[in-house]
Amino acid sequence: MKKIFALLLTAAVIVSCNNNPPVSASASAPDTFVFTVTQSTKLTRLPALQSFVFARDSVTGCWLMFSGRTNGFHNFPAAADSSFPVAHANHFAYVYNPALDTLYSMNVSNLPAPLNVQYTFTNLESFQQGNNLYVCGGYGSNNFTNDSNNFVTANIISRINVNAMVTSIIAQNTSGFAASVVFDPKPHPVVCSTGGELYRLPGGKFYLCVGHRYYHFYNPNGLNFPLQQYLDSVHVFTLTETPTSISLDSSSISYISDNQPDATTQFRRRDLVVSPQVLGNGDSIGIAIYAGVFTQAGNPFTNPIYIPGYNGAAYAIDTFNQQSNYYSAPHFQLYDSTADRMYTTVFGGIGSNPSFAGDNAAFTMQIVTLNRDFKAHTTSAIYNPSEMPNFVGAEGIFIRANTAPAYHGNGYDIADIRAIPANQGVLVGYIFGGIVSNAPESTTNSCNPTAPSNVVYEVRMYKSGATK
Repeated sequence: MKKIFALLLTAAVIVSCNNNPPVSASASAPDTFVFTVTQSTKLTRLPALQSFVFARDSVTGCWLMFSGRTNGFHNFPAAADSSFPVAHANHFAYVYNPALDTLYSMNVSNLPAPLNVQYTFTNLESFQQGNNLYVCGGYGSNNFTNDSNNFVTANIISRINVNAMVTSIIAQNTSGFAASVVFDPKPHPVVCSTGGELYRLPGGKFYLCVGHRYYHFYNPNGLNFPLQQYLDSVHVFTLTETPTSISLDSSSISYISDNQPDATTQFRRRDLVVSPQVLGNGDSIGIAIYAGVFTQAGNPFTNPIYIPGYNGAAYAIDTFNQQSNYYSAPHFQLYDSTADRMYTTVFGGIGSNPSFAGDNAAFTMQIVTLNRDFKAHTTSAIYNPSEMPNFVGAEGIFIRANTAPAYHGNGYDIADIRAIPANQGVLVGYIFGGIVSNAPESTTNSCNPTAPSNVVYEVRMYKSGATK
């Protein structure tokens, strides 16, 4: 490790624009750092899930998980069949206690309709703020059958009392479980999305960032409008809330977009990393929309979109070209208030250098940090010297550890790099779930089956010359 850090302290930031990405971090940053990822030997009794919803209960310390899939990466079956068979939809809400390594579960059929169906879907959007978890969208079968006409994108938004749901599942209290959720009974097209991400910025508005809608089997014969519709925008709205109800305020709805046609818009994205950002000088919070798939030509997007944009603009598009880790994957945010830099690290997922094209996607073990430098007005890619232990990460999550002190609370999970001790390996978080592959090749190859992961990986950060 000493040799690695000697390299880091003399290497310059290099924008990832060649076919052989750099394997060093920035010397000009006040702190240099690398990550190591190792399988946990203590956190072992979790379900195998991907594309699920996650929340953490601050009262009990337990993890809450529901929805998603219990199989690996989708394929495109030759027959007119679903790439998301209902047999592998997850019908359980799980509570995991990491302090005791114990797992509890309850079938979501105990929830009121339509949540008892929606919460079995895949790729729902969610955002946790304190004890409230907001959930919308998702894709799946509305009657649990492999009937193409019953595969839909949900248009319901709900709010979960996380502690109430967690304690109800542990106690096997079905009535308390059902009462822990409230929802707007009126369907809303504005929350009809899958594969996007949901955030609530400090002003109180929700931002449903990109994604798409699907109304059929997901297969090669159904990829075009009207069966598939990209949002091509960020949907902005507010909720009217009481302790026992929520309703979407229709008069509050607005849209952020470049207003370009589907063939040329930068907002035609889904299944991607969307992360909170501390904006310049650390005085406000915004959103970064990274990479994502697909352009109408079938290629990944490479230019980040920032919400809010620069100088009060509704959005800004970066000229930086992201060359790897395009797909939804665990990501960890750090802010450096001295250097005025925002670091977003993506662990694995899909998309190696050189960039992939279309659905011939390559799983990757790369770990890349996207370094947004507000003083220099530049963005660069920092590639970690070591990689993930396996081809894992796609549709998994990152869980920040308490040993990575938060720079900003309210659900944004941005760590304060200045508060992380130097010269030692600090546990900054965990990676859980997602798709694990045996090789980088396309998953349509029957020689490379994939599966959901039930493994927890510990992520340690070594900052500024630390030794192991």
